[in-house]
Amino acid sequence: MTAGSQPRVHVAALVAVTLVAAAAMPLGHALSRGDIAPTRLRGELKERAELVRALISKGEVEIQLPNDVPPKRLILQTSGQIQRPAGGIARLLVMAQKHGMIADDNERGGLVQRLCREPLSEPQRVGCWLDVVVWAHHLFVDGAALGARSQSLPPHLKRPSRKMKAASALDHANRRARAVAQVAALATHPHQIEPQVQQWLTALGPGGWQPYIALVSALGRYRKLTTLSMPALPAEMPVAHRYAWKKRKLRRKWARRITAAHKEMVRTRLCFEGYCAAQLAPQPEPPKPAKRKRRRRVRKTVLPLPTHTQLRAWQRDRGLRDHGLLDKATLRAFAVPMSERVTTIRLALQRVRDTAVRATGDVLVANIPAFRLDVWRDGKLMRQHRTQVGKGIKRRRGRWVPGLKTPLISSRLRYLVLNPEWVVPTSIRREYRYKVKRDPDYFAKHGFEQRTSKAGTTLVMKAGAGNLLGRVKFLFPNQHLVYLHDTPSQWAFQRPRRTTSHGCVRVQDADKLAQYLLKQPHKRAITEKKWDKMMKRYINKWKPLRRKVDVHLVYWTADVGANGRVRFYPDVYHNDSPDRARWAAADRARLEGLTPKTSAHAVRTARVL
Repeated sequence: MTAGSQPRVHVAALVAVTLVAAAAMPLGHALSRGDIAPTRLRGELKERAELVRALISKGEVEIQLPNDVPPKRLILQTSGQIQRPAGGIARLLVMAQKHGMIADDNERGGLVQRLCREPLSEPQRVGCWLDVVVWAHHLFVDGAALGARSQSLPPHLKRPSRKMKAASALDHANRRARAVAQVAALATHPHQIEPQVQQWLTALGPGGWQPYIALVSALGRYRKLTTLSMPALPAEMPVAHRYAWKKRKLRRKWARRITAAHKEMVRTRLCFEGYCAAQLAPQPEPPKPAKRKRRRRVRKTVLPLPTHTQLRAWQRDRGLRDHGLLDKATLRAFAVPMSERVTTIRLALQRVRDTAVRATGDVLVANIPAFRLDVWRDGKLMRQHRTQVGKGIKRRRGRWVPGLKTPLISSRLRYLVLNPEWVVPTSIRREYRYKVKRDPDYFAKHGFEQRTSKAGTTLVMKAGAGNLLGRVKFLFPNQHLVYLHDTPSQWAFQRPRRTTSHGCVRVQDADKLAQYLLKQPHKRAITEKKWDKMMKRYINKWKPLRRKVDVHLVYWTADVGANGRVRFYPDVYHNDSPDRARWAAADRARLEGLTPKTSAHAVRTARVL
């Protein structure tokens, strides 16, 4: 085999790998929690390395190197410290650190010492390189399962059927066979590590997606901020009352306490993160009215106007109420260290990689902590809509417990339902018991009706002006029975924290989103007159979509806006702490699944040409 040829991976070998993986994989594994169990992950990594070693020993794949890359450069020479960062392992670790998979230089140095130690003979170098490739493949491709794969099954599917178990086993076996083929291809061409990793990221989804690229560059900026001294606000900083933004008396009371020195400290703290007057994008001037109206009285700001504007922009990017005052929530956000922000960005990058958002085509991304739905087409942001998501808590036996959360889902939009009917779930139907007890005619007055079928009696809310699903519903297949829909509660979209639903996602201006999705390429858009004609009779219609539209319900607590500034959102469901622990457990299991020194079997079977 020549140096420029592709590795020889026979179909029979991949079929054997598939059968071995299917036999070794417990049923229902992919249905539960993905590859996040540390014990199972260690065993899977060892098995994957042994399968690739078997392919190498049988001559199915051969390790190929160009003439100018000797085998000695495959492994870093270490003796307690890094001496010469050369070879494929160094480039691999640097790329992993750039994408947030490795925290800092200290962790990268520890990984080098953990993965491959000296002295190693030539066959041991090849075996160690193979272990590193297996580690890198799981790092860049499989991930830590912080997206939809990390979710547990909904209550009605706690006992999956035999068909679902068989489909899950086949999917997992095919995924493992593809992993072995990719590992074998990279192990035979170690000098192609960078383009191969970039190909993995692109195939995964977010590699060519502009928000992901911007978040990677933002991670580098915030890492630099951790090396600087962050200006801290004093403990005696005057705190505005939580209602000072709408009560003049409380605002004046706070204005009398704040001094010029305090204002300068706030300006310095804002400039530390890039919120200076020169760095903010100029806002477009509002259009002048045709007729001269009575001049509106402008409220005098407590802080200087440039600082006030910068503070409001900073508060919007932190998911706070943008009133330009220093309340307790704003001061708590100011006190968050930059190292914590770096960890949040790294966690967001891992969640983006695990979600696998396509950079092409039509994509709907509903970010739960941001309370926002973004509509993308071929990598360009087309529309944005405010959303309302699940409450995150529910009342059980007189106590508030976690529940009613919007799940993480990746699916494809199938139907638009105009003037939908609402089949009330059993869990929500219990909430109407007290209303029906006070008023026996409550269901009849509010458009509900009882329908009887073979499955039993169901409560249905008829289509109409008072329907709680609004005028349109967006359906996509998922196990959690969740969908996007309109809502008559438009007032709730003005709140900064919009956790109001029972798990579904309520969309602001859902009718305009439906018109956008129904518009066919090279055809006229649906006019308002035609749309009102379709909707005025309140007839339930199902309209299938003719183009592919991906839907992702995600949980990203950090992203980058169109102006290039990083936006951090509140952890409404308190998922960051358990996800960090799960990520750390996956990292430990990934390293424990590899041996620092290759076994005798690998030394005998490794072959360098």
